[in-house]
Amino acid sequence: MWASVVLQAVHDIQGTSRDRDYANQSDHYRSLAIRWARSSDFETCCYAAGVEPTRLKAALDRIIANLPAAPRIPTQVKDHRRPKEKGLTKRDIQRLQTRKRVADLLAEGMNGKDISARLGMSDSNIYRHISAIRASTRSSMTEPAE
Repeated sequence: MWASVVLQAVHDIQGTSRDRDYANQSDHYRSLAIRWARSSDFETCCYAAGVEPTRLKAALDRIIANLPAAPRIPTQVKDHRRPKEKGLTKRDIQRLQTRKRVADLLAEGMNGKDISARLGMSDSNIYRHISAIRASTRSSMTEPAE
């Protein structure tokens, strides 16, 4: 049994494992096997299998030296997207203009249904603007005057 464990580690390191999971994540299993081959558990397992660990480690070191380098995952990725412009976007400006029109119509005494019909917008959008207007007026009332 211990010999099969050692043999599986050798296959994982060489890249000759026939395990289905290995085919999907060969770099992961290879790195795990290499790390295990350098631990004290590997030596214990080798002794249990009747294999000289120093000779096997030397052979594995030769195999590892000839392996292609594992793909390196970059730690910092440069953002190549266009930098955001500071200030208000076109959408922000439109939202503020709509909010001002809704506030003006509310000040004239119109209700949400009439405002949505007048501006040609859905009721839910108008009520969202009305809620934001009421929230901003409430917060401005609670702030202490300077």
